[in-house]
Amino acid sequence: MLQRFYVKSVSFLWIGSFAGAGLAFLSQVILARMLSPELFGLLGAGLALAMLLTPIASFGVGQYWLKAFGKEGWGGLRWIKPSIKLVIFSTIAAMSMLFMWAIWGPNTTAERVLLIFLAFHIAGQVAIELVSSRLQLEERFGALAIWQLLPHLFRFVLIVSIVFFAGVLNSLWVGWVYGTTATALVVLAIFSIKQISTSKFLLRGHPDIHNASRCETVSVVDVAKQAWPFGVAVLAYLIYFQSDLALVKYMAGDAEAGFYNVS
Repeated sequence: MLQRFYVKSVSFLWIGSFAGAGLAFLSQVILARMLSPELFGLLGAGLALAMLLTPIASFGVGQYWLKAFGKEGWGGLRWIKPSIKLVIFSTIAAMSMLFMWAIWGPNTTAERVLLIFLAFHIAGQVAIELVSSRLQLEERFGALAIWQLLPHLFRFVLIVSIVFFAGVLNSLWVGWVYGTTATALVVLAIFSIKQISTSKFLLRGHPDIHNASRCETVSVVDVAKQAWPFGVAVLAYLIYFQSDLALVKYMAGDAEAGFYNVS
């Protein structure tokens, strides 16, 4: 019975991953065909910058939740409120960095518009990480697969709709797609995270909720001390795999970044 449960769970995750990858690929194909090489390169570089700032925003909190609840059981609830405070502060800081770069960096008007929209993409990625951690703690792998599929589905539907009705894509439309998707994810995440402190949160493997009240309280600083290694690990990974696209854009130009992004 247990083996069947794990096979079913892994199947859900595989299906969700393949579906998400397929929708992301189709979205990129449409964008590559509809946008100029310069604008496609700008989009790729902007997304790379947003993704590089995402670990600063999330600060490894989602990954640390898995460790805290795995070690303390229901006592992990004490980390939730200070974690949320830390994530709100760090997300605002990360978004502000991209806002400032968009306004004061060597960018054209189109580039500024797109980068400002992509700053909200950072908040959307943080929302995905936090809700994903909650669903893993509850072992709701079917819901996890759907949740991780949603951003790709939202963006694909919006892109296809714009192409169908407007017949054209520009920096404003593309930025709106990413900004709208991120906003929707944040709204959904707020409702989901709020439920962690209620009876709707079902922590698997720890049936006794009474030990939660016997644990010492923690502060935002305590969360930062515990979570930062997870954030640094993700940041190092993204620097290695994505920083090159942003460098190509600002060293060689938008068109070159577009061709490099396709390759």
